[in-house]
Amino acid sequence: MAGLDMETKNLLIHVATMKYKLDMTQKEIADRLGYSSMQISRLIDRAKKEGIVRIEIESNPSVDDALGNELKNKYNLEDVYVFHSVDKENQFNRLVSEAASYMDLIIGQSDVVGLAGGRTETKIIPKMKLPAIKSNNKLTVVQLAGGFLDFSSSSPFSTIHEFSLKFGAKGYFLPTPFYVKNPIALNELWNGSLSEIRKVWRKCTVTVNGIGTIGEDSLFVRQKAVTCEQMNELVSKGAVGNLLGRWYDRNGNLIDCDLNREATSIPVEDFMNINRRVLVSGDQDRLLAIHAVLNKGIYNVFITIDSVAESLIDMK
Repeated sequence: MAGLDMETKNLLIHVATMKYKLDMTQKEIADRLGYSSMQISRLIDRAKKEGIVRIEIESNPSVDDALGNELKNKYNLEDVYVFHSVDKENQFNRLVSEAASYMDLIIGQSDVVGLAGGRTETKIIPKMKLPAIKSNNKLTVVQLAGGFLDFSSSSPFSTIHEFSLKFGAKGYFLPTPFYVKNPIALNELWNGSLSEIRKVWRKCTVTVNGIGTIGEDSLFVRQKAVTCEQMNELVSKGAVGNLLGRWYDRNGNLIDCDLNREATSIPVEDFMNINRRVLVSGDQDRLLAIHAVLNKGIYNVFITIDSVAESLIDMK
């Protein structure tokens, strides 16, 4: 492997990881990277000859495979990555860096990526490199939920805009607030602009999200999308978290409340049809919310830290 230049070596490692760790077919890899299946076959053969692929691909020493397998079995997940949380001060930065690396592996040139803003997404996107994306790509990014009144960094508008510029993706914006109280106006939206963007939602292939807090510290309260009175009502009805503005209980079921009826975000049935639904969270104070969506099968990929994984395994 001494004769390999760094670019070739990285490509061989990238292809080998997609093939043997993500269990992707040669055609899937070829489609994502923009090569032919024959070229991918040759790259895999070369990776073997160069010693990059051996009897087993060496695991990241910072990944706890045992905890990951336990979570995978408990929640019937497709992929789980559990990282050791050594440095608590930089725990969140480490988590979003690993999430960005995972997104780099799975996003290809023709994917339709669904985003909705929030702290986690806004930290992941700047760290993403998307090596499979070339200048003439067919990558698409679509907003999965309405936005806040201001153009803050956590706003879905900001997130979609940044992703589109960085990767040359075609962007679909949703110029509506998270909630529309007027039932006539809401009905007109679902029969008009929301009906059109729903066609894009149904083509979505991958999404990555964090888990929002419940209570007065929620981003929805701070951005004045939800009042304190409404939040207190949600808590009294057993809400533990929200899925893109739709509030759910500890069983993952939507709460019967006006906010859920007024939401302009992707319907749950459309969200569940997205092939890779990636949840990223390492917060102990959101265990109930995490457990609820994983147990309900709302997400099929989970990226977290060891302390959260251990707590989830112990939960009934």
